[in-house]
Amino acid sequence: MPTHERSEHLWIALCICALLALTVVPYAVAWLGAPQGRVFTGVLYNPWDGHSYLAKMRQGWDGQWLFHLPFTEEPHDGAFIFTFYLLLGHAARALDLSLPLTFHLARLLASAFMFAMLWRLLGRLFQGTARRRAFLLTALGAGLGWLFPTADPLLPDLWIPEAFAFYSALSNPHFPPALGLMAALADLALGVGGRRRLLGAAACGLVISVAQPLALPVILAVVGAYALAQALRRREWRTPLGVALAAGVAGAPVLAYDLWVYRANPALAAWSSQNVTVSPPAWHWLGGYGLLAALAGIGLWAALRHSPSPLDLAAVWLGVAAVGMYVPFALQRRFSIGLAIPVGILAAMGFGALAGKVKPRMGNALFVAVQGLVSLSSVFLLVLGIVGAIGGEPRVFVSADEAQALAALRDAGGGRGVVAASPALSTIVPGWAGNPVVYGHPYETIRSEEKKAALEQFFAQADDAARRRFLAEHRVAFVVWGPREQAMGSDFSPERLGLRLVARCGAVEVWATGERP
Repeated sequence: MPTHERSEHLWIALCICALLALTVVPYAVAWLGAPQGRVFTGVLYNPWDGHSYLAKMRQGWDGQWLFHLPFTEEPHDGAFIFTFYLLLGHAARALDLSLPLTFHLARLLASAFMFAMLWRLLGRLFQGTARRRAFLLTALGAGLGWLFPTADPLLPDLWIPEAFAFYSALSNPHFPPALGLMAALADLALGVGGRRRLLGAAACGLVISVAQPLALPVILAVVGAYALAQALRRREWRTPLGVALAAGVAGAPVLAYDLWVYRANPALAAWSSQNVTVSPPAWHWLGGYGLLAALAGIGLWAALRHSPSPLDLAAVWLGVAAVGMYVPFALQRRFSIGLAIPVGILAAMGFGALAGKVKPRMGNALFVAVQGLVSLSSVFLLVLGIVGAIGGEPRVFVSADEAQALAALRDAGGGRGVVAASPALSTIVPGWAGNPVVYGHPYETIRSEEKKAALEQFFAQADDAARRRFLAEHRVAFVVWGPREQAMGSDFSPERLGLRLVARCGAVEVWATGERP
């Protein structure tokens, strides 16, 4: 292997290790430095979704291959969706690992894959120093969210992880492989045709459809549009078209099943009707990428001037995402997944155009300044995680008593039986105990606002007859009574309601209603 290749391999290996180490820091602080009497749940960023991932893994741990909504009490048929997390749950049980540890090991492996695929794609577009700069801009780049931490809503770089590579690596195990596979398909589309290439595209399409189904239509639209643009210019179009077709054919059965089951299953249909993810205004996206967006604009102009070139794929990707994010579609924001890739590529092109006008030493200093500025939101996210960990953020920690009560709840109900607990604790119950809850998630609880209000009223009101009606209506099998629930109201007496004490864990009690789990 030539010396320069060994140097490149060593550089990217060290860089990926450093990036992964950075994503571990806030979680390590939370695990090792949990406040006295608190237990870290394993979730730090976007707790609602994070706990839902653990709840899906819990179902896999329990041996299930069909997913059931864990945050709602209505009986419903299972569906072969969220297979990625069900599989992680099965793996955790087979390896005798905790769910949070399995979650983060998978996150790190998936993130390493994502960064490696980004590096591979960038190697087709840039060489030497330009490739390294492009990688750093794409991997760590974000915008101006750190300047407006109290804005409502926040800029996208602080709340839409799938649109930013580092935030994806920091958040969960399923965004990184989706971004990595999107980069892999883009790389395949830029190569020379062949059977192995088509088989690779088919494998990518199938895995994306399982890990993050909505990412597949995005990358298929990108590669398909690129093939069309190449055909109109009388350039090589067969390879990108073949890649799009192979990936689409492989992933189509999964997407078709998803479309069908979300309509045929009443519970999933009700959830889907609540799951609206509208894209922020365009100026929010400009702020969310900040200086990176400005550089990408320069790069887009330079790429169009030198067209045709492989960089056209990044320009097409940007256009497809910009259109997709504003089509009248309930999940329009999902078209932003992987947006960091074309923005990073075009920003690197833009920086190269600027750096070409100054001396190399000045160009290096300029890049250090630019990279520092575009990385500030990524650093800010790390700081937010560390602050939340040190402060014992109540949505990501449980008390030691609550942890024992959740274990007792699982022993008593075997992961079955509807639980009534405070809304905050109910978000954690399905992942730790495996039980469904009356309310626990703004999207995954059917009629979520109505049930949240009813649950709060149950603990706050002084009418025992109304409480009994609530327990019967929602088929509640267990009631958790601890400091979080006590803070919601007064004059709550489990004995007066005829409940049976299952476990007393310090300040937290678990009571059974007599409803069969």
